[in-house]
Amino acid sequence: MPPYLFIAPVSCEDRFEDGTAFWRDVHGIDMSALVPLAKRCYFSDPCVESITAEHVLGDPAVVKRIDCATVTEEDLQLVQADFSSKSMIVSPLTGFAFWFSVEFNDHPTTLPSHNHAQPPAASPAAATPAAAVTEIDGAAVAAAAAAAGTAGACGVGGEGGAGETADAMVTDSVVLSTAPEDPPTHWMQTVLYVGEMYPVHQDDVISGHVSIAPNKECNRFLDIDLSYKTPTTTGSKTFIMR
Repeated sequence: MPPYLFIAPVSCEDRFEDGTAFWRDVHGIDMSALVPLAKRCYFSDPCVESITAEHVLGDPAVVKRIDCATVTEEDLQLVQADFSSKSMIVSPLTGFAFWFSVEFNDHPTTLPSHNHAQPPAASPAAATPAAAVTEIDGAAVAAAAAAAGTAGACGVGGEGGAGETADAMVTDSVVLSTAPEDPPTHWMQTVLYVGEMYPVHQDDVISGHVSIAPNKECNRFLDIDLSYKTPTTTGSKTFIMR
């Protein structure tokens, strides 16, 4: 499975309150007049933090699928996508979260055939090309199965005589997922807070567009442009990932 970058709407009320509640009672003094400024400052940058599946409002959308075998530098100069997600719960929208997942596949291993009939012995010179062809064909089939999202063992069709059973190809794979429902990693998730809490009801559609590009002044930074729409509001915001 190639690497995927996902985006999903989230509701992180506690985190939102952490950035604003302080100003409502500063040692007994009401400084809530500073809340609008606090929101702009506190939520101006993307926040790398851990969230859980309970924070996710709807199904994630794919922002980018990267084929590591063919990707070029030009392919990553601008990553953009439209997204749409239907809310599964009643909870305010506070932002959008990014995460990624990737599967690492080991080289396929050819298991012995279950055919018990013993073929005639062949000379070493004749056996070498046949073995090489079997290895290449097996690798090609395993690669095709992995590309199609098939996990575990897969049967390899053969052209042998009656009663022969195809060799089985198995691959050992490790999935690295930084999704909120999976065990936390040091990558965590990246959350873009929109600066307000917008009411969302079950089955409301949350849609938008996101674009990601290297910052023109420092290409180690990323410029993220986000636009979003709910049944009650429309907005946009620009972030710099430092």
